[in-house]
Amino acid sequence: MAVNLRQLRGRPSGTVRGRANRAATGRVQQMSVGQLEQALKARAAVEVIDVRDESERQICSLAGSRRQDAARYDQLAPTTPLVFVCHTGRRSQAAAEQAVARGFDEVYNLAGGLDAWATNIDPSMPRY
Repeated sequence: MAVNLRQLRGRPSGTVRGRANRAATGRVQQMSVGQLEQALKARAAVEVIDVRDESERQICSLAGSRRQDAARYDQLAPTTPLVFVCHTGRRSQAAAEQAVARGFDEVYNLAGGLDAWATNIDPSMPRY
């Protein structure tokens, strides 16, 4: 069963009445680690894209996340919800902005990155 990310509890930050606050974030919405946890538990139809290099992914990664691959974008519908992740959220924000430029409609950046995930959701995840 597909779950609409917009139906999850709490609006992603950077939104105003369900729409992206374009002045603050372009069309990239910030998703909290709690919201991503909820989406993953609900098995929401979402692509989690990890923009870190392979050496970082060997330290830790989110189950089900995919390494960023430009060729993969051509295989996805522009309506596919994308959540970009990195260590702290800076590189993933830049990648998310590129996805918006490619025409994707529902694009999120994981606020605080995997460091926030390890701190708030999964303390067993290695931090670096």
